[in-house]
This record gives sequence, structure tokens and C-alpha cells, in this order.
Amino acid sequence: MAPSARAALLLHLAAFDATRPELERLVGESLGELLTIRPDVTALALSIAADLPRPLRPTLFVGTRRYLPAGKLSDARVGAINSQTAARILMRPERWPADLVTTAQVILSSGLSQLPALAEVAGENSWFSG
Repeated sequence: MAPSARAALLLHLAAFDATRPELERLVGESLGELLTIRPDVTALALSIAADLPRPLRPTLFVGTRRYLPAGKLSDARVGAINSQTAARILMRPERWPADLVTTAQVILSSGLSQLPALAEVAGENSWFSG
């Protein structure tokens, strides 16, 4: 029987090297739950998650803004954010960590910079010519 995510987090502190990978896996699977407990638990969970072999899904962090102040995700390996997820983040930025909101803004603004200026489109389509 596997321990709960909270128990795995505590056991990880005193675990032998042979049991740490399994405990890290349990922590990684329940990271969303662990990030919303308390700031000290959040810091511990993120430090364990930083050592996981795979990047963390950005969707794990929805609803964690108040637990993760700006700059707290710098050590965690967060997976790539696609434009759909970036748009989802920017629709409700108050629910996402500031680091992910900033990344989402960069992703979507880089796509917008490739579009022609509105004045250029208006001129090409004679919007304001009599």
C-alpha cells in the first residue's frame, strides 16, 4: 500500500536512497494538492519536484497563485506551455502563479508581433479612403 502524498512528502525527508524515487513519484503525482497546503510544504514539495526526471505539467499549478509568489517556480522544471494553455492562463491570471502568467504573456505576445499593424491592414483594404 502506497502512502498518501502528504505522508510521502514527510517520509522523503528521512528516506533511504533506494526508496526516494518511489516517494518522489508519489509527490510528483499529487503536486497540485501539496502546493495548496502551506508555504513551507509548498517549498518542500517544489524542491522534491525539481529533482523529478520529467518536467511538471503547467496545469498542476492552477489555483496555486497565493501559495507561489513570483520567482518560486524558478527551481522547478515546468513543461512547455502551448498557446492554448497560455490563453487559458491569461483568461484567469489570478488563479495561476505569476511566473506562469508572465510566460503566457510572452508566448502570446510573440505570436501577435508577427501580425501586420492595424494601420497597414486598413491601408491595404482601403478602409478609410473615400
